[in-house]
Amino acid sequence: MPGSTLGTAQNIGVLTSFNYNDAVGNTNPVDYYKFSLTGTSNINLLLSGVTQSYVDAAIYYDSNNDGLIESGEQLYSTYASNGGNAQITATLGASGNYYVGISQDSQNVNSNYSLQLSAISAPPSIASNPGNTLSTAYNIGTLSTAQTFKEFVGNVDSVDYYKFSLTSTSNISLLLSGVTQSYVDAAIYYDSNNDGLIESGEQLYSTYASNGGNAQITATLGASGNYYVGISQDSQNVNSNYSLQLSAISAPPSIASNPGNTLSTAYNIGTLSTAQTFKEFVGNVDSVDYYKFSLTGTSNISLLLSGVTQSYVDAAIYYDSNNDGLIESGEKLYSTYASNGGNGQISATLGASGNYYVGISQDSQNVNSNYSLQLANTTSTSNQRLTGNALNNTLIGGDGNDQLQGLAGNDTLQGGNGNDILTGGSGDDLLWGGLGDDILTGGSGKDKYLFQGNGAFSTSLGVDYITEFEGGQDQIMLSKATFNAVTNTVGQAFTNFAVVTGDELVNASNARIVFSQGSGSLFYNQDGNVLGTGTVFEFARLGNPDITLSSSNFSLIA
Repeated sequence: MPGSTLGTAQNIGVLTSFNYNDAVGNTNPVDYYKFSLTGTSNINLLLSGVTQSYVDAAIYYDSNNDGLIESGEQLYSTYASNGGNAQITATLGASGNYYVGISQDSQNVNSNYSLQLSAISAPPSIASNPGNTLSTAYNIGTLSTAQTFKEFVGNVDSVDYYKFSLTSTSNISLLLSGVTQSYVDAAIYYDSNNDGLIESGEQLYSTYASNGGNAQITATLGASGNYYVGISQDSQNVNSNYSLQLSAISAPPSIASNPGNTLSTAYNIGTLSTAQTFKEFVGNVDSVDYYKFSLTGTSNISLLLSGVTQSYVDAAIYYDSNNDGLIESGEKLYSTYASNGGNGQISATLGASGNYYVGISQDSQNVNSNYSLQLANTTSTSNQRLTGNALNNTLIGGDGNDQLQGLAGNDTLQGGNGNDILTGGSGDDLLWGGLGDDILTGGSGKDKYLFQGNGAFSTSLGVDYITEFEGGQDQIMLSKATFNAVTNTVGQAFTNFAVVTGDELVNASNARIVFSQGSGSLFYNQDGNVLGTGTVFEFARLGNPDITLSSSNFSLIA
């Protein structure tokens, strides 16, 4: 028989199914029922058979087990009227004791009622419940392929922690779904000092999901140390199932030796001459990368920072004037920054003496980003600076690092050898970088970008950077003699093309020309989907963010 206090509540025991008829009124204003659960369960409460309006029903959790109902311990409530029913459906965790209270809604309500309770187990996907501290977190180990965890957070288990590590810089995806009561929060943490506590600045990313809605975090994280995912109630009395999916795809750097975070451990480029490109990462586990270079004479230097995946990343050129291995006042010469989808550039003239350093760093705490750094010495005795006029000009560079600018008119710009900078200006221009790593800017008008080497394709063609490709009007022209694995013929509609989401999927494509949406790079896939042959070559990168290419953007010439 139900009692009028928690201490005298009718003990149902482990709840599976329970039906009971009783009454509340002036002589017996409240009935309490006690139950427990063997695991996380979906609860259903049905209140019916009310003969005088209104009768209230509530579910309580005695969090401190003191036998009293205190602030925050009422989880859910409803009421039923004469001839009407009321229902509570909820997900509850396994720990501790729960209580159902049936009571008068107001004085002088004297009513029969019928109470139906049931519980259906909703077991988690892992045997070990994720802990509620970093030290007791569920250890995923090294994260790679997608893993899914179905669990619960609520009053009896307010937070779940998961721990993972990475073997290399990786692109992380977190998907939170299956939430049964709004809202549930998700966050990624990095325990920077490894003390097992979440402190200021250690939360990297956060999101939340609602009942029926999903939430996602995509980010780039470095390899060092341990990361944690925390899933928690958004507010008190949220009791919800959830599904957590985590995956990591390796985004390895372009150099085997990670650039150091001091001048003395900087990656040594040596004497800077032709353009060199480095793809790397900065973030909470690796906040700065230093590169060291020297010059043989007074030189014109070009620095291009691109490929940033989270804003902002800073770049600076330093000169260690007293060679003490420290950056001191007055030793920063130039600086810039790049955003997600935007580039940063430095062009400068430097003297020959001593060592120079490039520093790539987080702009602020919790920026975790890939980047691409291109450094070039654009000085050459054969360098040419050619500028057109309002007419239709043909400008041809030589073997050096040339700068050609068409201005107005329908111009033809041919870079030749070297790392050239070609700018069309207004008009319908043809830009052919030739060999080397060139920077191509068509400007306004219907521009064409030609890729043609000396015979069949070789890596001497370089990787050209198209600063802004206008998909509705510009064209990329490919020489059939150079890209001889393309199956289309000259004059035929171009179809041997595919778009993939990331660089790692290029090799598996059947197409010979493949655009990576994630990096903005164009690849020549000589052997189609024959894996592991080493015949996939990047030949261009597009600078405008979020562009999507199609086969109609390409044409073949002989």
